[in-house]
Amino acid sequence: MLPNMWLRRIIRWARRSPADWLYQHGPPATLSLPLSWPLFIIGFIFLEVLYTQTPLLPLESPPARIIQLLVFLVLFLLLLTMILRWQRLSLRAIGLLSPHWIREVLVGLTVSILLILFVMINNTINGSPPWFGWASTLSSSQRAWWILELATRAIVAGIIEEALFRGWVTTFLLTRLTRRELALWISAVIFGLVHLDQGLKGIAITTVFGYFYGLLYIWRKNLTPTIAVHTLYNFCLWLGLFGRFPP
Repeated sequence: MLPNMWLRRIIRWARRSPADWLYQHGPPATLSLPLSWPLFIIGFIFLEVLYTQTPLLPLESPPARIIQLLVFLVLFLLLLTMILRWQRLSLRAIGLLSPHWIREVLVGLTVSILLILFVMINNTINGSPPWFGWASTLSSSQRAWWILELATRAIVAGIIEEALFRGWVTTFLLTRLTRRELALWISAVIFGLVHLDQGLKGIAITTVFGYFYGLLYIWRKNLTPTIAVHTLYNFCLWLGLFGRFPP
């Protein structure tokens, strides 16, 4: 009797998708973005084009480039806020402005450390150890500004991409579709396809990471941890902790 009971429990657990399990074992909150399909599609296209096609000024000064990136981030978030306000929604509808941000930052940092260590060890074993050759071409002051600009780019990309792909796309699909796992994979594929410039391998890797970020989002039900993980991963990647970038 006892083995059969445990067997039934194992079968029930195996049938549940990772998305369903994490959703039910995270904070007691609901992810919902009640938009029409046309507004969702038009909003996504507008925000995606704004993010990827807006030309930034070719400024020579690192401080000026950093300020330009931060201004662009603020403008993007203001436009996103205006779209949501038009539908009587706020940034909390897409997982931003979490009331428990300190706790969620700690979750994001913990996941980031584990992910970064795993990728570093895996890449080193496979012949791609950390590479800091870029440092030899810069002076000490140039290195400081370069790292600061790199960190700013990582923060801006982390916030915008998570707000757009997890906050806007994933939340909407979770609202509209009955299967959470399907919603995460559709969102992840969209996230991968917008990285066409990275080739087929890059699209596949980005899709997997999009699914991973989606699992983290559906578990914590806000974007703070995903932004932290996305930002720190990109920063370490561009810095050379995972090997020479671009390879």
